[in-house]
Amino acid sequence: RFKYISLKSSNDKLHADYYQKCIDFLKNNEEYVLCYTEGTNTKDFGGLISYDDDDVYSRLRNAILNPNSGNMIYGVYRSDVIDKTLLFDNIMGNDHIFAFNLVMFGKTKKIDEVLYYREQPLNRTDIQYKKSCQSSIKSVIDLDSPFCKRMEMILGYLDVCNNGFLNELDRDRIADIVVDSMFETHRRTLKMEYFSLKKWLDKNKKVCPIDYFELKVFFKRARFYMII
Repeated sequence: RFKYISLKSSNDKLHADYYQKCIDFLKNNEEYVLCYTEGTNTKDFGGLISYDDDDVYSRLRNAILNPNSGNMIYGVYRSDVIDKTLLFDNIMGNDHIFAFNLVMFGKTKKIDEVLYYREQPLNRTDIQYKKSCQSSIKSVIDLDSPFCKRMEMILGYLDVCNNGFLNELDRDRIADIVVDSMFETHRRTLKMEYFSLKKWLDKNKKVCPIDYFELKVFFKRARFYMII
């Protein structure tokens, strides 16, 4: 019955023009399946992006490397596209998997205006909330989590999405994108950690035994990811 649908968090607020601007954009751009705007929690961390490459594989690679969780999920969708997607319940990163599934169907658009006012959840401190927002924008993945298992999970869900609705997509190309993106993300994270450590060492000029242990762990991980 409805052409558009939108989700909203119970503790967030919207500008009065939010829905109208998103719907107007979708009305005039049939190749887009989702429209959303910048938010108060994302503008200071590099901002959200649009997945608007013409090539579906480029969109998928971009979505894996730069996941827009949170504000993007609360955007305005074409309801017929939602009917085609798979909604996974109770899994790690289900918002990212949902986004990967969406970009298989079409482009997504981020409007540059800040029209979404994200409110801090009551069960999070200021620091926890900021880290949560930043991790979504910067695509920081915990290097201590099982690397291969994460690749397998993403590829597995993309396989289900592809086999269920999008059989024309090349599975081997999707697999290459997942593997390359995961390695690129880990290298990028290691680089940020390296410069953070270097900055700390330059400032303190000395290393205690505990710090030395942490450095050994970091370089052991770095060597593993750089070699493979």
